[in-house]
Amino acid sequence: MTIYVRHSKVYNPAKLCYGQSQMPLDDSYPSELQELQQNLSKHNFSRIYSSPLARCTKLAEDLLPQFKVHIDSRLMELDFGQWEQKAWDDIPRKEIDYWAEDYVNRAPPEGESFLQLISRVRDFHESLDGTKHLVFCHAGVIRAMMFICGQVATPRESFDRELAYCGMWEFK
Repeated sequence: MTIYVRHSKVYNPAKLCYGQSQMPLDDSYPSELQELQQNLSKHNFSRIYSSPLARCTKLAEDLLPQFKVHIDSRLMELDFGQWEQKAWDDIPRKEIDYWAEDYVNRAPPEGESFLQLISRVRDFHESLDGTKHLVFCHAGVIRAMMFICGQVATPRESFDRELAYCGMWEFK
């Protein structure tokens, strides 16, 4: 069994498109950290993994300083390519609409599709042994896991689920 944890809220007043970009943490970080510490206190893990993005690694290291955190780039969020760090309002509406029609199969310019993200997340998940793991990652990774583990019938259905910051999801 593996527990996947979404990173804490980021500070993004400019409403930037970010996936694989580094983003600063929101002021809510200390309270989110404290709540997550309480929720994780009843679990034991054999290994801790994290996306290399600081919003995940900081959370992992602050929560479990006694553990080595294993960094794995397959746990990164969707790559938005040329859209990374652009304000959503500055991205041409036609480009967003074209992508949004079929984001499962289509990628932003020089980015990746949701199917590509699913593929790398599946590769990561299949590499795990049967022990209990804790994974710090992103909403896209958790949505991919919902599909991979059969909690939703189609990749699109995973987007019907609300994913709270610092939320926890269990997958086998």
